[in-house]
Amino acid sequence: PRGGSWGSDGQIVFAAPFDVGLSIVPATGGAPRVLTTLDSSRHELSHRYPVFLPDGHAVLFLAHRRAVSRP
Repeated sequence: PRGGSWGSDGQIVFAAPFDVGLSIVPATGGAPRVLTTLDSSRHELSHRYPVFLPDGHAVLFLAHRRAVSRP
């Protein structure tokens, strides 16, 4: 429900649990590895809806953040 994208080089990037960044795994199988990590200083809660860009090397994604009140 938080998205995934299949790259032209056979890699799949996906959003797994809500409170972690994105992971990437070869389409042929294997253990996923961490692709992004949440930035607590920016109040990030999750990374979602990844999409490989046409070059196949970069991924665009949404960083879901907690609302912060300003004084």
